[in-house]
Amino acid sequence: MSKSIILVLANKQDLKGSMSPAEVSEGLGLHDLKNKIWHIQGACAIRGEGIYDGLDWLASTLKQLQE
Repeated sequence: MSKSIILVLANKQDLKGSMSPAEVSEGLGLHDLKNKIWHIQGACAIRGEGIYDGLDWLASTLKQLQE
């Protein structure tokens, strides 16, 4: 787990009253993770919004680590 990369998809962004990605990251304590690569992506799975953006970030980050 020391070399893990974390992608959080903050789903349900289309619903009124849903937590913003910033609120989710705060609630999960992501900013407290030291020496970890992480990204939070707002998403709406029903509309397909944000999913590919998050996966693109993950693929790009993994590729950079292999170089």
